[in-house]
Amino acid sequence: MAEKIPLEDAYQNMAPKDVWKRFYDMTQIPRRSLHEEKVRAYLVSFGNGLGLQTIVDNVGNVLIRKAPTPGMENRKGVILQAHMDMVADQTPDTVHDWDNDPIAAYVDNDWVRAEGTTLGADDGIGVALAMAVLESATIASGPLEALFTVNEEAGMDGATGLAPGLLTGDILINLDGEIEGDFTIGCAGGEAAAIQVPYKETGLPGGMAAYRVAVQGLQGGHSGLEINLGRGNAAKLLVRFLKDGAGRYGLRVSQIDSGTAANAIPRDGSALVCIPWGREPDFLAHISEYEGILKSELGAVETDLSVTAAVADPPPRIMNDKAQRDLVNALYGTPQGVIRMSDNVANLVETSTNMGVVHAGDRAMEVENRIRSSVDTSIDDVGSMLSSVWELAGAQVEFSGRYPGWKPNPESPLVLLMSDVYMALFAQEPNIGAVHAGLECGTIYGKYPNLDMISIGPTNQKVHTTDEQLFVPSVQKVMDLLVETLHQIPLK
Repeated sequence: MAEKIPLEDAYQNMAPKDVWKRFYDMTQIPRRSLHEEKVRAYLVSFGNGLGLQTIVDNVGNVLIRKAPTPGMENRKGVILQAHMDMVADQTPDTVHDWDNDPIAAYVDNDWVRAEGTTLGADDGIGVALAMAVLESATIASGPLEALFTVNEEAGMDGATGLAPGLLTGDILINLDGEIEGDFTIGCAGGEAAAIQVPYKETGLPGGMAAYRVAVQGLQGGHSGLEINLGRGNAAKLLVRFLKDGAGRYGLRVSQIDSGTAANAIPRDGSALVCIPWGREPDFLAHISEYEGILKSELGAVETDLSVTAAVADPPPRIMNDKAQRDLVNALYGTPQGVIRMSDNVANLVETSTNMGVVHAGDRAMEVENRIRSSVDTSIDDVGSMLSSVWELAGAQVEFSGRYPGWKPNPESPLVLLMSDVYMALFAQEPNIGAVHAGLECGTIYGKYPNLDMISIGPTNQKVHTTDEQLFVPSVQKVMDLLVETLHQIPLK
């Protein structure tokens, strides 16, 4: 087995060194979504330290401008764009303070991973690539801007709040891609759908035993890019068990907890439940039976899935009968996964929805969903589905953060240029396509419709999970592509 080397010790021997140094810095700065204060300060200090014009806009984005290389003043302006926040997730046995602790990144053969948490290469490596270009004294380019946006992961607030007229470039290269050699030239639009509903509780009756039911070991993943891979949603699987148990032996619900973000497929979930005395054997048999059912249905994909029950301290209160029936039914009826595949692009999801967060306890339930589609009216349609289900439970769905899609243009000058550069550098064609994910490009394009855009990046697998891993050799290839592209940017 290869030795795991802390990134702090390894990066000085990794190429390109300047990129890896900046990525190591990013792992040391807490930057979970909506808490980007420290990384924003780092970027501002970086820009000012280089003597470059550095701007913080009204929503907290950082824009750094670099003057053109002498002789390249008449080239088209290029914007390098990456988001500074990350999805914060950790394994159940990992203790991590996301507001203060650094990420324990390490190198294992050709991969960079993190101990017990998400790595944050989405999109820390994009930030690092842009920073390396900005600080280089040898990379030739025309007018250059680097835009570092906030809160891409939990609402795209940075892209949504970007003011028209701030950017001056003609070309935007987004650095949030996840497969080296893939050129993304289109994306889905989307919308957040949240439910916050109070409910009534009742005191725990006598003669009840308490258990903590857990659905664990699922892969989870990105609710756009990986929604079509057949992975289980722990929240939905947990609710399925609760509904069945309520009918079979009078299971009562006190708390539900699953998921960390609307744009991540929940990989585990738990519920504090109460069972009438004398029905414990039925409950425990149901646990074993249900685990077998799920392994039969999902075992080819979810090889580590488990359903367990542990004795718990009895809670003082449980949901009352009507609240439990209405809310569990609404959760169970909430649509999940792929709604429709594209008719025009092979293997591309057109429309989907993900129930990413469910929290219930202390008389309040919160549910967060993320709707995606490359067809704008289909976003409305799925939103109406959600509203129809939750209105039956007496709840309203609040929609926010609507962002547009980005229509592909395979013949754009930027796509053609970078395809030629890629072929010249690596003797192979890039893969050109669109993704079922809410890239910031779509939102930025809505504000800057004259931009020629593309999204690229190194190979970063299993994003939004604690198994996230960044392929080391791919980073050098992306940097080489960037450098040569900047050198060949055409005249205005």
